Amino acid sequence: MPDAAPYPLRFEELALKITAFAEGKCTVSVLQSSYGTPDAASDLSSLPTELPDVRRTLEFLSGRSREIEDADIVFPRGPGSRTAEERVGAALFRALFTGPILRTFHLALGRADAGQGTGLRIRLVFDPISTESARVSFLPWELLYREETREFLARNLWTPVVRCLEAPRLTAATEAELPLKMLVVLSHPADTLELQLEKECHRIERALGRKGDFDIRILDQPSLLDIRRALLAETFHILHYMGHGTASEATGTGFLLFAGENSRTQRVEGPQFAEVAKIARSLRLVVLNACRTAQHASAEGQDPYTGVASALLMAGIPAVIAMRHPITDDAALAFSEHLYTSLAAGMPIDAAAAEARAAIYFSTTDSSEWATPALFMSTPDGALFSRPQAPQNDPKNEPLPVERTLPEGSYNTTGGVGGVTIGGSGNVNYGGIRTTGRGAKDD
Repeated sequence: MPDAAPYPLRFEELALKITAFAEGKCTVSVLQSSYGTPDAASDLSSLPTELPDVRRTLEFLSGRSREIEDADIVFPRGPGSRTAEERVGAALFRALFTGPILRTFHLALGRADAGQGTGLRIRLVFDPISTESARVSFLPWELLYREETREFLARNLWTPVVRCLEAPRLTAATEAELPLKMLVVLSHPADTLELQLEKECHRIERALGRKGDFDIRILDQPSLLDIRRALLAETFHILHYMGHGTASEATGTGFLLFAGENSRTQRVEGPQFAEVAKIARSLRLVVLNACRTAQHASAEGQDPYTGVASALLMAGIPAVIAMRHPITDDAALAFSEHLYTSLAAGMPIDAAAAEARAAIYFSTTDSSEWATPALFMSTPDGALFSRPQAPQNDPKNEPLPVERTLPEGSYNTTGGVGGVTIGGSGNVNYGGIRTTGRGAKDD
C-alpha cells in the first residue's frame, strides 16, 4: 500500500454562502458539497458585528503591527484556560455550522479523510454589495475553531479556509513557459515606518531560488507607471507587493503607499492598482504583504470594490492574499517565506497559505497573527500551476546558477526552462505544481 501523501494533493469543497440581514440574523446556504445543499438560519447577533469594535478586537489579538510600535500583548485566558482567539473562533464555528450545515460539514470531512491525499476546503462566499453581508465578512472567519478536536481549521493545511467575494468575473486557463515569473514590488516612502523589505526579498529569493522554476524580478521604489511598463514588457504569473497599506473608514477605499515626489508618501487607491495589474492576463496570484489590504467598504452607499483586494478580484485576478489588519514585520516575513516554499514544493495555494499560517504560529506563539492573512479565490481549485512531465534525468530539470544584475533598481533571478499550464476551470486539483501533459494521466 503506497504511503499517504504528506500534504493534500486534491480537495473536496464545502462552499457556504453567508447572507446577512438586520440585527445579526443570517442564512447559511451550501453552494457546493458532495452531500446536498441544505440551508440553515444562523444568529450572529451575539458576535461583535460593529466594525470599529471588531477592528479593535482584532488589533488587540494581533499584538504589535507594522504600524504601531508598542509592547507585545499576552492573550488573556478565560474559562478552561482558553485563549481569546479560541473563544472568538469557537463562537464563529457554532454560528456558522448549525443543524444541517454541521451535518454536511461532518459528512464532507469524513469523505475527505477517507481519500488518500484529500483535504476539505471551506470556501466562504459573501455578497459585498449587501451592507449587512459586507459587515459579516469583516468578522475573523480565519479563526474558526472546532472545539471537539481543539483545532483552528484555517491553520490546518488539510482544512484551509478561503474567502470568495461574488464578482462578475470568470477565469480561464493560461499557458506559459517555465520558469514561472514573479514581480516583487518594494515600496517604502521616507516618511513611513521602516520595514524589513530587503530581508523579506532575501527570504523569497531563498525560498524560490533553489528550485530553478521561478524567475524573480524586483522593483525597488517604483511608480505605478514603472509597474505597468514591467508588466507590459514581460510575462508575469505572480505579483508580490510589500510595503504599507491603509483604508479609509469614511469612504471604504483601500490604499497602497508608494513613494512620490521627494520620496514622500503617495496614496494609490485599490482600483488604480488593480487597473495596472489587470493588463497582465497571465497573473494568477497577487500577494499584498501590507496592512488592511483585505478590507473593503461595508457602509451604506460605499463601493465594496474600492478595497485593494476586492478591486483586484473585480479586475479578474484568480487568487489574492491580503492582510485584514496590521501585521508585524516578523509575521509578514515568516508568511512570505513559507508561502513560497510551500508553492515551490507543489502545494495548492490554499494549502500553502495554511502552511504559511502555521509558520507564523510556530515562530510567534503568543500571537494570533496567523489569522491576519486572508486568501480570496475565484478559481474552482487551488492548483494555480501545473507543468508537463519530463524524463527524470533530463538536464532541463537541473536548476541553473542564479544570475543577479541590478539595472535601475531591479534584478532578475533566472531558473530552468520548460512548459507550464496555469490554473483555471476544468483542471483536476492535483497540487500546486502537478504533472500533466502528453503521456500523463490525471486520475
